[in-house]
Amino acid sequence: MEIKIRGISKATISKIDEKAKELGYKSRNEFLKTYLERQFLYLDKLVEYEGKYEILLDKVLKVLDYNTLALNKFCEENLIDVEEIVKEDRFKEEK
Repeated sequence: MEIKIRGISKATISKIDEKAKELGYKSRNEFLKTYLERQFLYLDKLVEYEGKYEILLDKVLKVLDYNTLALNKFCEENLIDVEEIVKEDRFKEEK
């Protein structure tokens, strides 16, 4: 099947040709065919990974929330002032 794309700037075509030559393709067509096929083959994988990443991110955020609650409870029971520790640490970094 054949596809034509009109209206591409000369600068863009030049960059495509340079990239094709750099990667060892015999022609612009061969480069673009390979490039487009790869893009659409990996598009489904990308969408799948994006969904998994969002799930993982939600889980990590929940764990951080639980850890924060546990740390706050620990500090409260042991009379530890976290804000003071953070201030001291920042002061050391500034020196």
